[in-house]
Amino acid sequence: MPIHGTPEERPTDRFERERPHLAPLAAQPYQPLAAPPEPEDSTTREATPPKTVEVERRPLAEYAKWTYPVLVDG
Repeated sequence: MPIHGTPEERPTDRFERERPHLAPLAAQPYQPLAAPPEPEDSTTREATPPKTVEVERRPLAEYAKWTYPVLVDG
């Protein structure tokens, strides 16, 4: 088997060295927290307006009021 250029070792040798550190695959498939995207329907695509999200905007100084002061030893 050829030697990989970057780690300069055979991939099978590297795999055997890393094998003890690998964890098994998850028993259940990953379930994302967000809803899956809706499938596009070419007949309603143009008639449906794009979805918008309301974003509350504040100056950064406003966030500083909500944080605790950081104490620095010195």
